[in-house]
Amino acid sequence: MAYGMVAIAAGSQGSHPLGRDGVPGDVFLVRGKGAEDALAVFERYVPGGARLLSITRTFPDKLSFPLSLGCSDIYWLTGLVGEKRISPSSLGRIVSIVKNFIENSPGTAIFLEGIEYLVLENDFNSVLKMLGQLSDLAVHHSATMVVFVDSVALTQRESALIERTCSASAVEVQQDQL
Repeated sequence: MAYGMVAIAAGSQGSHPLGRDGVPGDVFLVRGKGAEDALAVFERYVPGGARLLSITRTFPDKLSFPLSLGCSDIYWLTGLVGEKRISPSSLGRIVSIVKNFIENSPGTAIFLEGIEYLVLENDFNSVLKMLGQLSDLAVHHSATMVVFVDSVALTQRESALIERTCSASAVEVQQDQL
């Protein structure tokens, strides 16, 4: 399916075919080239009117999509100290922020980008465990979660483990060949 300037293709592990919009409790693993690619996925799968929590490695001022989607909270993954900033080594804090947000906000959508950075600063198994916790929270609280990874930053095995651990629908975002 062509969507704007990108093509979206659902993976075989996914629980929903591409033709079906996301429902609360869905978890999506999106593979693409940059965080902006996730815009098409959000517009396709995240229920309208959802409050959005974005945790991203990309500097928030450089992201246009969270604001266009009505993003309620944006946190930046960085080693710099400050408000709305999360150290990449603080995996427990990420879980806590997501937990508090979805428990207090029915109809929540979570966008998580920067998995590669988290793996660099921690170890893969710790990040995988955190993603499993976030996935469980999303399902339990009927939140939609989109986890975005750079299509070349993780190995195929690591990507498959994330997909399986999160019981995620895989979505590939590729540049349209037109």
